[in-house]
Amino acid sequence: MRLTLTLAAFAFAGLSAVAHAQPVQISGDVATLDVPYADLNLSHPAGAETMLNRIKAAAARVCGGKPDAREMHAAVHYRTCVQTATQSAVAQLNATRVTALYTGRANLDQSSTQETSLSQR
Repeated sequence: MRLTLTLAAFAFAGLSAVAHAQPVQISGDVATLDVPYADLNLSHPAGAETMLNRIKAAAARVCGGKPDAREMHAAVHYRTCVQTATQSAVAQLNATRVTALYTGRANLDQSSTQETSLSQR
């Protein structure tokens, strides 16, 4: 199984031409990158964390890689691009644990599970 990360071309104006094992595909105004996850159990915390890390890495690649810190405009553009791409990919994936981890609810889910198990003792 693969998730395809898709962005409009205006979001990745500085796209890097560095060669990678999984190339970014550009078609018209859209860049895409497949993010594999068939090897992961997305309902397990470790699998969800690995998937979110893969999504973030793919978003960084699609957005052209982190620019030089001295280029303020490019840095803002890059952060916005990565945030948009990551948010879009997480929504497209629609995996409960990955979404919870991305939105910061993963710790809440774990603490409520711990509270439930403690109260049942």
